[in-house]
Amino acid sequence: MFVHLHCHSAYSFLDGASPVGELVARAADLGMPALALTDHDNVAGAVEFDRAARSAGIRPIQGAEVTVLLEPEPDPRPDAEERARGSGSRERGRRDRQDRNGGRGGEKDGERVAHLVLLATGPAGYARLCRLLTRAHLEQPRGRPALPLRALLEEVAPGGEPLPDHGLIA
Repeated sequence: MFVHLHCHSAYSFLDGASPVGELVARAADLGMPALALTDHDNVAGAVEFDRAARSAGIRPIQGAEVTVLLEPEPDPRPDAEERARGSGSRERGRRDRQDRNGGRGGEKDGERVAHLVLLATGPAGYARLCRLLTRAHLEQPRGRPALPLRALLEEVAPGGEPLPDHGLIA
C-alpha cells in the first residue's frame, strides 16, 4: 500500500498550495492508511494535520524538509583562492544559478545546501525535530532557516555514535 512520506502543504511558503484538510481528504479518498506532512523548515501545520488525519482515520506522520547547510570543501590547489578572485565568469554563473533556484537545492547565498526529509517516529523524535528547526531559524538570517550539517549530526549521533532509536528517520 502506498503512503506519501514527503508532502508539502500551504505551510510550505512558495512551495506548497494545498490546505492540510484537502491533503488529508485526498489521502483518505485514495485509501492511504497514513500520510506524512513534511513542510519546508517548519511544523506550523502539525496540530491541524494531526486533528484532520485522526478524524479521517489516517495515521499522521509528522516531519519536515530541512534545509541543511553543507560544510564548504576546501580546494586543495595552492593557487585556488587567487584563481577564484580573478574568475568573474565563474562568480557570475554562481549568481545566475542561485537566482534561478531561488536559493534552494544547491546554493543558498553562495553556500552549498541540501534538503533532507526528517520524519518523527514518536514524541521524542518530534521534540528533536522541533529543536533542530528552532536552531535552524535562530542561527540564520530571518526568513532563511538552515541547519548546519554538524548540528544535525550532533543531534542524531551525539559523540559520533548513532543512537539506536533517536526518533528521527532521515
